[in-house]
Amino acid sequence: MKLKFSLKGVKKYYLHFFVIFSMLGILGVNPKAEAEPGVEFKGMLFFEGQVNPTYIPQWEELTTIFYTSTSRYIYTMIQLNNLKYQISEQPVSITLKYFKPDGTNFGEPVINYTIPADWDVAELWQGWGWADAGYWEAGDWRVEAWLNNSEKLGEYSFKVVSN
Repeated sequence: MKLKFSLKGVKKYYLHFFVIFSMLGILGVNPKAEAEPGVEFKGMLFFEGQVNPTYIPQWEELTTIFYTSTSRYIYTMIQLNNLKYQISEQPVSITLKYFKPDGTNFGEPVINYTIPADWDVAELWQGWGWADAGYWEAGDWRVEAWLNNSEKLGEYSFKVVSN
């Protein structure tokens, strides 16, 4: 059995490959860019509220200290730099992993949101807790923020004080 090899076919496929990627470059399309994260962790703080809060505080009003007697839901607000600012909107899925003072996992609420192209910074929030106050265990709690549940963006802590 003889194998025959021709460079004609290889040249033809190489030419098609070259033309396709050249056209993508001319159109400003970067196939790799879609897989790159379009956000960068900027910061994280917290606020307390009811199950469906009617007031969302400004960044300057957020805190890291809560009291067992008054805390119901403790919401995490995460700030993200939009790396696709003025380029395109982007859907994100942020998992907030809450950890108790002893390090055990407490819950993992998810934020699914499409960040508009005209936002240079996105402030997204989600909470975990109870409808009634008095259930939060005193101590230092930790929250990790994960992009698409695969890339850790950052983490921050809050303290629950017994009173």
